[in-house]
Amino acid sequence: MDQQPATKDIGMVSSDVSAATTVNLIWQISTDGLIEKDWIDFLFSEFTVNHIDDPNFEVVIDHAIVITRGDPQGTTSVKDYLQRFKQQGYRVGVLHLSDEWFTSPVDFYAEADFVFRNFYRPDVAHLPHVLFVPVGYKQGLHKYTVERPIRDRQYYWSFAGQLGGKVSRRAMMEQAQNIPGGIAYVGKGYNDSKDLSFEGYVELICDTVFVLAPAGNRCAETSRFYEALEVGAIPIVEDVSKLNIIKQILKEVLKPEKAKQHKVWTLRYWKDAVSLLLEPSYWTQVFGPDFPCPKCSDWKQLAPTLAAVDVEAVAQETQAFWQAYKQQLKNDVRMIIARHFIQ
Repeated sequence: MDQQPATKDIGMVSSDVSAATTVNLIWQISTDGLIEKDWIDFLFSEFTVNHIDDPNFEVVIDHAIVITRGDPQGTTSVKDYLQRFKQQGYRVGVLHLSDEWFTSPVDFYAEADFVFRNFYRPDVAHLPHVLFVPVGYKQGLHKYTVERPIRDRQYYWSFAGQLGGKVSRRAMMEQAQNIPGGIAYVGKGYNDSKDLSFEGYVELICDTVFVLAPAGNRCAETSRFYEALEVGAIPIVEDVSKLNIIKQILKEVLKPEKAKQHKVWTLRYWKDAVSLLLEPSYWTQVFGPDFPCPKCSDWKQLAPTLAAVDVEAVAQETQAFWQAYKQQLKNDVRMIIARHFIQ
């Protein structure tokens, strides 16, 4: 991985030491139906965790990690709230969720000892105290997971989700429907697949060789990508082309509701837009040059991309990558917390 700030200047910390350390997770968001809950539990699994529900910015305590979407509470900003920790001399970190559109303020990052954030955002990725943490898999995935060798799976490819206004997803489906052995469940909204429950969705990807994992709204990654890896399938990711990025920018600029949502009149918007156009592949930025999952920048190449894959070999390679990545990520999280919380 390109980002490993946690391992540069601290030594290894034993699991016994971290388990004896209490981490106060202060939830500024409701955990009811929170799709990231299982993934968050995994990330902090080596610590003794004290969960605190605090939607009103009232709790100020040492050794805390504030879980937030960056939203203010009334006139109180997250920055104001974190400053109260620093005034008390307390150590505090942040887990910043859901900033897929890059519209959340990030000024509060300066007030935290460390920040874990979903979605790789170029304007903060370089900060030494910020660690990218993927959105991970949805809550309940393991409850329905069935282990099945890649060679014994029924479906050659599958897709479950919405097409909506996403031009590239419609193009993907046009190509996929011409490839034998696959199945699609298409819904109308987020996390909605026609005639398919979440249990059915998990059973589907457990029985699939290639899970089609097109880009999300703003970022290339989605939970679907991580869920495919978690159940041993091979995700086919969308390596967003520069043309598609330009189309997305034009849509955001020309449609009034999109322009308002993304604040296209700001300098930050245009800095992010230029970064997307000039920087390398999202997958290379986030996971490095050895990222093993097959990529499509043009869905017209889907059939030859699948045909070129040595299924058994790539399945083993992607699983080795995913297991190593998860372990390294958990180690990074553990060492960052240890650096600031363990005296």
